[in-house]
Amino acid sequence: MATISIRTPDKNTPGFPRRLYRAAQLQARMKDGFSPEIVNDMIEFLSEYIEGDKKQAIENLWDCTESNFNDLISAVTGGSPEEIPPPKLEPTDTPLTGGI
Repeated sequence: MATISIRTPDKNTPGFPRRLYRAAQLQARMKDGFSPEIVNDMIEFLSEYIEGDKKQAIENLWDCTESNFNDLISAVTGGSPEEIPPPKLEPTDTPLTGGI
């Protein structure tokens, strides 16, 4: 079996709202049960965190054991495949700047 290295984002990694949105979408869809599309979307979601060649990473993900797959989901989401926890928000004294 191939070794899969993941690069998990930290608090300072740009794109947090995008990652949160994507994780929340998957979680909401999983409440209705698994489908082939959800499994494919989970592979795509995980592939964004894999270091190295994306095409090979996707192939490696498809060949994961159940235990390995669950470990990868947990590492990326901080939870489990069944429950993607909301982010922990910390108070800040820094005002938000910029417009939307």
